[in-house]
Amino acid sequence: MADQIAELRPLPGRGDVPTLTAYADGRLTASVPDEGTTEFRIGPDGVVVLAAYVTEVPAPRRSPGQRRLYRMGWHLMDANRRPVAWLGNLERDLYGTDDLNAFAADAGLAVADRGAVPYSQLLSEDSKKIGPGTSKLTAFVAPASQWALAGTVLAGIFLCFGWFVPDGPALGIGLGMFLGIFVGPAFLPLLGILLAVHRENRWYAKHPAAVLRSADRAPGLTVTASSREVLVADLFKTKSASRSGRVQLVPYDTTQTDPERWSTRGLVVQASSSRSIDIPAVFDPTELQAFSNKTGIPVGPLQTDPAKLPGREKAKVDEVRLKLARRFGRVHWLALLLWILVPIALVLAVLGLVKVLPIAMSYCLVMIGYAVAIPSAWGMAQNQLNASALHPDQIQPPQPAPQRRRN
Repeated sequence: MADQIAELRPLPGRGDVPTLTAYADGRLTASVPDEGTTEFRIGPDGVVVLAAYVTEVPAPRRSPGQRRLYRMGWHLMDANRRPVAWLGNLERDLYGTDDLNAFAADAGLAVADRGAVPYSQLLSEDSKKIGPGTSKLTAFVAPASQWALAGTVLAGIFLCFGWFVPDGPALGIGLGMFLGIFVGPAFLPLLGILLAVHRENRWYAKHPAAVLRSADRAPGLTVTASSREVLVADLFKTKSASRSGRVQLVPYDTTQTDPERWSTRGLVVQASSSRSIDIPAVFDPTELQAFSNKTGIPVGPLQTDPAKLPGREKAKVDEVRLKLARRFGRVHWLALLLWILVPIALVLAVLGLVKVLPIAMSYCLVMIGYAVAIPSAWGMAQNQLNASALHPDQIQPPQPAPQRRRN
């Protein structure tokens, strides 16, 4: 199989935006988690251009005032500047500018800007729709992230409102709807995190050596390295340290020297050309050395002086997030049970509403709310969490730094 020469991953939180991969034999693939891979050819007879655009989606007629909906995205185009594939149509950028330019240079593609393109023209162009927002449902009405948010609100209303139907007092009904509007967006995203943690744990059970993970296997916490940078990801964000200068991995333990420090044991990705990254988690020495051997990043001696460690204003927030991820990791198996109960709840609710089963309407509404809540919570997780939680297949495997040529 041909070697991979370049890869372009979407920005964190861009759910279902395809990952582009170029190979030495001229193949270009666009892969979306759980939806398969589409293959193209790079060259005069295939794809030669990555082209950006901006479009104004017509607002619904019922929309008050002159509301304008803008979307942006990318196309793969052939030598005649005709779109071959539609990679996404969102209200936010799909890819990082520097990452995209570097990918295009390595893959042999040109980068172009189509400027403002009428939405009707985008729909009429004969191109393969791969990314999110490329259908009328997700682009004209609302992007996927807004559908997920609306689903959490609707699910919260049903879950709370159902308990006061059909013979509840008017005050109770109003209270149920009020609570539901806030319960959905506030509580259901936590269920989405649980679902994402369960999916990630299943993936790492099959691919245990894919990346460097902490000794306690904290969900979402991964360290990997491309030829240009070291990436540290957790469930909520991704940080990077450039490999253009000297980079080393420094474990530390300040339990004796500074027990009041926000994190007394952990690992620092120490970089001379960018800000160092402090990871408040312990790593297994054997796994750390194996990662060092793969990437060529040296492991420094154990550091016990807190003055030589980086300080951060939001350190406590990082520690709280990591503790939340660890707690979800202990009960991640609940996610499987939640998914199994979705079709059961939906079937029982329908049978109760049509009077096939003697189930009260209040219970039917609660079960419908539950059936809407789980997929909506998962959608929220896809759009808000970091790419490593969305699907670990998007994590680039460890790579050594490029060798500098000597004159």
